[in-house]
Amino acid sequence: MDAVLNATAGLIPSSDSDDTKDTSNSVVTFLASLIINIAVALVIFVIFCILRPRLRRVYAPRTYAVTK
Repeated sequence: MDAVLNATAGLIPSSDSDDTKDTSNSVVTFLASLIINIAVALVIFVIFCILRPRLRRVYAPRTYAVTK
């Protein structure tokens, strides 16, 4: 009986492999969302850096707010 149990022990999936699969799937999902968010933030930052000098009235209002 012990020989049969030892022979089939590798064939039956354990809960540890499911936990590892869930953890790795969770890590992959987290990294994918992190990369997407960093890419979006970089695009927005580049657009801001391009538009800031061109739209001084919007991004530097103190220079235009003085009335004399």
